[in-house]
Amino acid sequence: MKKKWVNIWAWTLIIGSSFLFLNCSKNPDEQAIRGVIEDMRVGMEELRYDSVVNAVSEDYSDNVNNTKANLKNRLQRIFGRFERLEVKTNILEVQIKGMTALAKLKMKIDGIEGERKERLFGNPIRAAELHLHFEKRSGRWRIVGSTVVRKRGIF
Repeated sequence: MKKKWVNIWAWTLIIGSSFLFLNCSKNPDEQAIRGVIEDMRVGMEELRYDSVVNAVSEDYSDNVNNTKANLKNRLQRIFGRFERLEVKTNILEVQIKGMTALAKLKMKIDGIEGERKERLFGNPIRAAELHLHFEKRSGRWRIVGSTVVRKRGIF
């Protein structure tokens, strides 16, 4: 009986320290980038315009020719149309090379107004990844661009 409890305790210790090691092994820059993404997610859900826009650099551009001004206008329209947003993110990978970084993630955004729910981003049939391009400026990670990468599927 005593041996069984020792084994359970040992496995608990091994699994617990593995999780702790994995979470602590992320470097400060990666943690900061993940924090920017999380702050934006929460800001969108709370319809806080500034927390989303402040993460984006003035010279932002993306693969469909949006600028920071375009993003501001789009956010104002979206925030005005819905009572709230439901935003889900899944960060797949963060690659850091010096003062630049790429965060690959899946994102789903639903606008909610009363009983109505409208998908704004994240097509469930045609899978896509959102790639956020970051630069570290004045000690702060800022989004300088983004790309929506469509994945090949059966459709």
